[in-house]
Amino acid sequence: MDQYLEKKVADLRAALDARGASAVWIRAGRNVSWLMGGRPHIGMFTSEAAASLVLSGRRLHLVVDNVEKERLMSEEFQPDGIDIVETDWYRKPEEGSMLKDLFGSDLAQDDAYEDEFRRLRMNLDEREMDAMRKLGAAAGSCVEEACYLARPGMTEHKIASLMAGAAVARGLEVNVLLVAADGRMSRYRHPLPTEKKVEKAAMLSIVCRKSGLHAGLTRFVSFCAPDEGLLSRQRALNAIFARAVTRTRPGADIKDVFSGIVDDYDAAGFPGEWRSHHQGGVTGYSARELKAMPGLSFVVKYGQAYAWNPTVPGFKVEDTYLVGMHSNELVTSTPNLPQILVEAGDGDVVISDVLYRA
Repeated sequence: MDQYLEKKVADLRAALDARGASAVWIRAGRNVSWLMGGRPHIGMFTSEAAASLVLSGRRLHLVVDNVEKERLMSEEFQPDGIDIVETDWYRKPEEGSMLKDLFGSDLAQDDAYEDEFRRLRMNLDEREMDAMRKLGAAAGSCVEEACYLARPGMTEHKIASLMAGAAVARGLEVNVLLVAADGRMSRYRHPLPTEKKVEKAAMLSIVCRKSGLHAGLTRFVSFCAPDEGLLSRQRALNAIFARAVTRTRPGADIKDVFSGIVDDYDAAGFPGEWRSHHQGGVTGYSARELKAMPGLSFVVKYGQAYAWNPTVPGFKVEDTYLVGMHSNELVTSTPNLPQILVEAGDGDVVISDVLYRA
């Protein structure tokens, strides 16, 4: 068992000891990925992993059936120092009873301790931070590629396929895929792609996953000259986003960061607009581990990842950052798209501009 996994097991054991839990059956894909890395799923949309774990005392056990064992052990997981419990695929309905016989009748499931798991998952170690950097860069390149390949007359579905195809080619999994053409940009905050054809402009959003980690971003491409309405919304949101990023520093309370976002909407001439869509928050082994909201108190720590996404009808700014020791680090960079440097009190923030291809 490597040092990173040893630390996670020790931290999890301490958290469970505080709750009086002796043995826990870990079934959620996000928790299995957090501990083991890799792809513990078969179906992309299943929340339960294809293999599970049991933490009993200080020992970690991998529970895997005969169908998935070889693939997971050779391609996805590094099982050194972990006990293996092999089952037969056709005995899946009996698995719970079997594990209680092995580990005790008080075996609990991880969903009963989601708060403890979430708190640990959100604090990324150095290896996870490096993985997040690589994921963010790859996700950004997917959107860049689609922005340059999109053209008037393409359907939203076609543009979405450009992003999705680029993601799969880079070994990423797509968790969220949004495209809005022209008027749909103003009507919907979560515009799933349709057969609508692009005439003037499009918004492209993606959240990608690799080894359980998530990173997301939003970009815009326009095929006509910029109009003042779009530019004014963009300037307002750039300022709101930049200040949110510079406030998200170690020791800050997410409650205060959120209050600042609300105040900035008011100052920008969009009072109450924050109510129309969540503003983002902590990301990691879920697209949003924790969404900032009124009254929610949570201390920002080094190594956490944040994805803020302020939005008004017709425009959104979204990127994923790592909280660093001295400054925050943009991981979903798109260096081949135009960029704007936005002053934000405690530091400047680089934000991608609309790609104009008129």
